[in-house]
Amino acid sequence: MAEFYAANNTIAYQTSPSGKIAPGEQGGRLRVAYDSFDLEAVTTSDTVDFMKIPAGARVLDVICYIPDTGGTSSTLVGWSASADGGEAADPNGFITATDTSGQDQKLEVVIAAAGVGKKFTEEVTLQLAPTVANWTSTSGTIHVFLEYIKE
Repeated sequence: MAEFYAANNTIAYQTSPSGKIAPGEQGGRLRVAYDSFDLEAVTTSDTVDFMKIPAGARVLDVICYIPDTGGTSSTLVGWSASADGGEAADPNGFITATDTSGQDQKLEVVIAAAGVGKKFTEEVTLQLAPTVANWTSTSGTIHVFLEYIKE
């Protein structure tokens, strides 16, 4: 039977001399950012900018509480490109097109999303955007929580 070692296990326990695990990957501080947006009519060519994701942040989760956005709309959750272009935009890097019409929703990052565990090298902005159809509802508040580690 073969035995395999994860990256930090290899650094700390399988090499001689042992290495040092990067700050934030063991014993790192969990940070939470919060932002909100009072729903209004937003078109499929628009984005809603929320909090900044700082350079060096490793994202653990994004949680969105979204009221009924109206019509047949869906919502994407991702990030903008960084100012220097080191991070490319990914409009559905956290949550792919999810139907947010008809009822209130709690959306969380899907396991296969590009943003799960991603360590950002440059500052970007967390963004939501309608897809398929415009958001037509103008009542309710979107609440967004970003959980990340940064040392």
